[in-house]
Amino acid sequence: MKKSLKFLSFFLAVSAFFSSCDDDASEVVDVTAPSISDVQYPETVEPGTALVIRFKLQDETALGQVRIDIHDDFDGHEHENARIKANPFEYSNVLETMRGEREFTVEETINIPADAATGPYHLQIRYFDAAGNEGESYVGEFEVTSESSSPLITITNFGADEELELTVNEDGTKVLYLEGSIESRTAGGLEEVHITVQHEEEGGHSHGRILHDEPLYDREWDLAGAASFNLQDISPVIDLTAAEAGHYELSITARDVEGNTKVVTREIHVD
Repeated sequence: MKKSLKFLSFFLAVSAFFSSCDDDASEVVDVTAPSISDVQYPETVEPGTALVIRFKLQDETALGQVRIDIHDDFDGHEHENARIKANPFEYSNVLETMRGEREFTVEETINIPADAATGPYHLQIRYFDAAGNEGESYVGEFEVTSESSSPLITITNFGADEELELTVNEDGTKVLYLEGSIESRTAGGLEEVHITVQHEEEGGHSHGRILHDEPLYDREWDLAGAASFNLQDISPVIDLTAAEAGHYELSITARDVEGNTKVVTREIHVD
């Protein structure tokens, strides 16, 4: 009888061991990252209104959390001038409402402060599944703009949708002549204007055009509260003689004393 009980105990222990091993072997580890699609939000929004962002998240097992971050993307460098009183808008929020779902449509309403500095802003969406796998971050841009505060940039010698062309002088130099103006819409006036020209290349699938790091032309003007700036007065002239055949981007950034920023980009064609 004792031998039978010992044998039965041994049999049960061995069965439990192999059953445990089978459970471990059959356990599937989630290593697949979630995906994002159908991202929608307006290209422009006014201060004092709401920015609504919608997107769909999917995961084969279960979604985790999503983080939405917004910060200014004015020009990427710091300003030490005490006259600039910028009040850029920033936002960061972590959402858990989709946790455990395989598919979920997120709709986030973000209030833009009435005193937010106008200009381009950078949007990033990071998202994870319940196992901690992170999907490829979504990166985009939108602009906070106002007809009463954003600086006004006007180019008059080229149409709004027209590709800019260089002028070839008798000595062979290639220059870009601009006519028009930049005007402040606030009482404090313009603080600075920054103009660059950079070579563009096709970025491949989903990347559009990419810019070379080193601009062919890079100049900044400290305007110290001037009401306007005439583009035809640019000196020295925008010399692009060294530019090889291809496409380039002209970027004009204007900032007023209150930190309101406007960026206008135009395409340049070089034969």
